[in-house]
Amino acid sequence: MTAADAIHALIEDRLRYDEARSDGEWSVWEKKNLNIHRAVLRWHPGGAAGDYAAASAAVRDKVSRNFKRSWWRGFAFGVVLELPALPVDLPKCEADIDVRDNRKGTWQWTIVVCPAARVIAGVHTWTKGYLTPVYESVLDHYRAQEFEVGSFRKEKDKLMVFLTKMSGLALPEFEAEE
Repeated sequence: MTAADAIHALIEDRLRYDEARSDGEWSVWEKKNLNIHRAVLRWHPGGAAGDYAAASAAVRDKVSRNFKRSWWRGFAFGVVLELPALPVDLPKCEADIDVRDNRKGTWQWTIVVCPAARVIAGVHTWTKGYLTPVYESVLDHYRAQEFEVGSFRKEKDKLMVFLTKMSGLALPEFEAEE
């Protein structure tokens, strides 16, 4: 089973594979109904991807060209980047992760896979959501393949810390994990 097949199997129970938006380098899965609009994108560039900034720009371009956010429901997505080498500027991936709603599409998580080095780096937003099980399943898949896996969480910004504290809500998706 190829990496693409494994990822496809992990995602297909929550999202539908979108053949029209997929091509040689991109695989796209989507869940869209009246209440929810989510997507997972997998990018496996044919040539060298270069730096992370280039990968980030490619993802935002793909999202802006292929997905429209509705006023009554937001759009959120996760990304699996399969790169030939870990980019030197990989720490920049944290800046892409949104800690709250984004009008261009809320980037909830990124997983960077480097098969040559057998290394995975994942960054997830502070809150759990519909796509969190996909993120966790992909990381677990690579752990089982004996990849070195690092998973990190982007914490709330000061406004979200204040708002969640003042709301008095004790919802598990808003609680910090120990």
